Amino acid sequence: MKPERKIKGIPPHQKFGCSCGRSPTGRCVGWHKLSDKRWIETLAEYQKMTPKQREALLSPKAIDGFGE
Repeated sequence: MKPERKIKGIPPHQKFGCSCGRSPTGRCVGWHKLSDKRWIETLAEYQKMTPKQREALLSPKAIDGFGE
């Protein structure tokens, strides 16, 4: 079993944790599927969003939004 990566300011999740370290929330949101270039672009877009937009984007019903 891999040790969990710690993401600054975000508590680790026991279930559905992010092992690739790309998730801004600490839980898997499918960003492991993105190429390095697309991940950088997606992260930049995410960082420009308001907290409400971020929550809507990464809610369970929209989890595959950027990953596809």
